Amino acid sequence: VKGAPALGAALAAVGIAVGKLALDAAEFGEMENAFKRLAISQGASADQILKKMKEASEGVLSQAEILKMANEAMLAGIPIDNLEKITKIAKGAASSTGESITTMMNSITNGLARGSTMMLRHAGIVFDAEKVYEDYAKSVNKTVDQLSDAEKKQVFMNEALKVGQQTLNTLGESQASAA
Repeated sequence: VKGAPALGAALAAVGIAVGKLALDAAEFGEMENAFKRLAISQGASADQILKKMKEASEGVLSQAEILKMANEAMLAGIPIDNLEKITKIAKGAASSTGESITTMMNSITNGLARGSTMMLRHAGIVFDAEKVYEDYAKSVNKTVDQLSDAEKKQVFMNEALKVGQQTLNTLGESQASAA
């Protein structure tokens, strides 16, 4: 019965692994339920958003990764209807820098949530936020100081997504011409 301790240890390891899988499944279910509730709160179809993000990542992201990133973005105040575009921009930035799409998604969503051009710069989204605020303020006959926080946040997000799309288009053109 020399092998009994080894067998016992092996069975214990299997038990721990099965327990971890059960815990992971429970966490996934919680993430999925949270995603569905957040999507509904924004009047969107969770299944459609999930499908669009999966397509935008070209299958690189798992469903669990998408759920986690989408939940974090929505909890940070990023509208669900921007997630597909953010995923495409992150995919393009990841392809050109060699970083992971997850790293790029985090840079973009954190940059948008915090209003940080420095974080966005990591994903190739570069613009002068103060100039954007000044231009918008002039267009609505206000000064920058008169803009509400909500207006600034929306202007910032709009500009970041516009510049991100332009960068993505430029990357696509340069990759096509290099082929």
